[in-house]
Amino acid sequence: MIRKLPVFILLLFVLPASSQESDSAYAEREARLLEAVKYRYNIFKFDVCKTFVGGVDLIYERRANLNISYIGDLYWNFGESYKGFYATAGLRYYYNLEKRILERYEKKGEQTSCMSGNYFQADLCFFNKAGEIHKDDGVDGPGIAPGIRIGVQRKLGRIFYWDYWFGYQLPFPDRRPVDDRILNTGTLRIGFAFGIGYK
Repeated sequence: MIRKLPVFILLLFVLPASSQESDSAYAEREARLLEAVKYRYNIFKFDVCKTFVGGVDLIYERRANLNISYIGDLYWNFGESYKGFYATAGLRYYYNLEKRILERYEKKGEQTSCMSGNYFQADLCFFNKAGEIHKDDGVDGPGIAPGIRIGVQRKLGRIFYWDYWFGYQLPFPDRRPVDDRILNTGTLRIGFAFGIGYK
């Protein structure tokens, strides 16, 4: 027991010192992040792809913290073929943002937008389809569709952004004829949007 006592006393000094070094390194990293990031808290975007099928898709993104933002999406299609309304709410996680901010600042000495990175997104869409094609296929009516996305968003110039994503959506109820489905369940989605960011 007496032989173990010096080891115990040594640990009492070593562990707090190690903890202090860890806290110091974390604080230094946070300070560098604050210097290297350029904050814009909001982005208004429109989906270019939806305009080709007669729709208007407006997207709003609001930063929650450095890595997470809220997404709201309203899409109207006014064409007779694909007429409908879609409202989507989701969360977006920028998984490589901190690393990208620090590397760019250390290599180029440039700040990086807090909404410029690669991301994962989870969302829930509420829709009501009323177009002629929907009715002919028997898929018209209201429903909900949880979805996931993986995408890339980058700053373009001083205030503009572009956003590209690829995702999967699972509509409930799924009224599509089984023979017409590319996938047994759910559908694939792509999108490309331009936007303006502001504080």
